[in-house]
Amino acid sequence: MKIAICVDGSEEKAKVSDVFGRCKYFAVYDSESEKLEFIKNPGDGASRGAGISAGQVLIDRKIEKVYCSNIGPNAERILSQGGIENEVVKEKSVKEIINEL
Repeated sequence: MKIAICVDGSEEKAKVSDVFGRCKYFAVYDSESEKLEFIKNPGDGASRGAGISAGQVLIDRKIEKVYCSNIGPNAERILSQGGIENEVVKEKSVKEIINEL
């Protein structure tokens, strides 16, 4: 399974971001290869449409599930249309979420 975690730092100890569309990074983890990478979120700093552009990046990378603490209706809609499940989590780190998989 390929997951993405919304974070504001690019390390395993980074906590889930309070925002989806404007988080700084996505921690992308592939449970088959056990590979973790951090990708810059193009929605960070966008004046409009941050959630939509962030969602499109995840669709393009074939993410199956995204973990975030808050997601807006437009972003939720595009993720749903792309077949991406989302789970609301708070106060967890990238490492904690990966260990729970």
